[in-house]
Amino acid sequence: MTAPPVMIGVDWGTSNFRAWLMDAKARSIDAVTSPEGLLKVPGRDFSAALNRACGSWLDR
Repeated sequence: MTAPPVMIGVDWGTSNFRAWLMDAKARSIDAVTSPEGLLKVPGRDFSAALNRACGSWLDR
């Protein structure tokens, strides 16, 4: 049984985006990567980029 998620860890570099959905013991439950780094986000709309990458996690 998978532990429930309690946090999202993000490594948002200039050229890539990486995020991990984690449980209370900081174990990765799921992960996502994207080439949409800070310098590649269209219109600098970081909120929309975060939703594209992690929106399904945020809906939980």
